[in-house]
Amino acid sequence: MPGQVVVGNIGSDARAKYGGGGVCGHITSRIQEQARKKQILISDAVLDKTTQGKDLQVKSSFPADLKGVDQAMTLHVIEPAKPYKTLCT
Repeated sequence: MPGQVVVGNIGSDARAKYGGGGVCGHITSRIQEQARKKQILISDAVLDKTTQGKDLQVKSSFPADLKGVDQAMTLHVIEPAKPYKTLCT
């Protein structure tokens, strides 16, 4: 589901906030809300752009009804295909 996201300063000189809006930003937020602790979720559209098997593997998939989205989306729980080192624990 391609689309535009608008980001920038919203408000006035007295009270400004950096934020974003748009359909893609909204859907991204709804996908993030579905994720459990330490879980990475992606949509079909993102999965189609990845090199599945080489860089990541899909652990599981499930349909999700996202608020404000007309039809259910398939979300994928992913993990790295290879062990990796992290700087944070």
